[in-house]
Amino acid sequence: MYAGSFASAFVLAVLCTGLSIGSPVIRRQNPAVSQDLFDKFKRYVTFSAAAYASECPSPPFGATIIKQINNKDTNTQGFIARDDAAKEVILAFRGTSNLQDFMTDLSEDLVPFNTTGVTNCEGCMAHEGFLKAWNSVARESIDGVNAELAANSGYKVTVTGHSLGGALASLATVSMLGSGIDVTTFTYGQPRTGNQAFANFVDQQAPQGKIFRVTHANDGVPQVVSTSNGYRHHSTEFWQKDAATAAGTFQCSGQEPQAPPRRSRHALLVYWNSESMLTPSILIAEVNFTTWPLAVTGLRLVRLRFLVKCISVDLSLSNLAPLLLSHVLTI
Repeated sequence: MYAGSFASAFVLAVLCTGLSIGSPVIRRQNPAVSQDLFDKFKRYVTFSAAAYASECPSPPFGATIIKQINNKDTNTQGFIARDDAAKEVILAFRGTSNLQDFMTDLSEDLVPFNTTGVTNCEGCMAHEGFLKAWNSVARESIDGVNAELAANSGYKVTVTGHSLGGALASLATVSMLGSGIDVTTFTYGQPRTGNQAFANFVDQQAPQGKIFRVTHANDGVPQVVSTSNGYRHHSTEFWQKDAATAAGTFQCSGQEPQAPPRRSRHALLVYWNSESMLTPSILIAEVNFTTWPLAVTGLRLVRLRFLVKCISVDLSLSNLAPLLLSHVLTI
């Protein structure tokens, strides 16, 4: 198992300002995405954010929670929502949120990709922890979506998630497609989820225009499950730089585009870049410790308070150099 190397990389990616991950080669800038596509990115990141409020999720855009997903054995959570105005069913997965989720992240062995709806993925291997988490909720997720489609003719299906939730969304995508459900998927800060055969299979089953893997220049987490361990990203990556805008978001070519160094800032807010999108239902904070140098303040203990919907949690950080607190929805 590669848990030790992943643990070190993941903790650094979450906590260290100076970490750079990726090739020093500067990414070739393809034409920027349209405002219409960027608006979709903004729409579904709000559903990904709502999944973190697992005790009382309140989906955006007037959508209604149809089913909450909560497998206590694997601590896999999310929800199925219905947006009648958009004629859409949304399946959203929560990302890394507690110690058990971190243990899921660290279960990094590649194992055979055996899951609901997939019978012909020759040589496909997937991240052990991610696959176990998805398989624990696959049947109820698929059955729940099918029930909504049966009751609401003509509705489309979208799957989304951030971080660990993005990995689950990619696994759900091929599983649901293989189960006869047409889906479109939006992931944010998704780590690598399987090997080359798995990546090719995802690209075959969900061709361009069906799965959108959004990454950010300041987010190192998509790179910490290493290619040296046999992992590969699937297509299609949409890379953002600086402030997340349509003009600063580019569609990439291939599965593993050459990327500039990435600094760790795995916050959902970097994919959002709009305080106007923050509603009373979803409050997301990001703290930049470079503006509060510990050497200047003399602080050895910093206590922060984060509120996500109805969850209020204190997070203590001690003996840390100035840093960007990343993964701020991890509570």
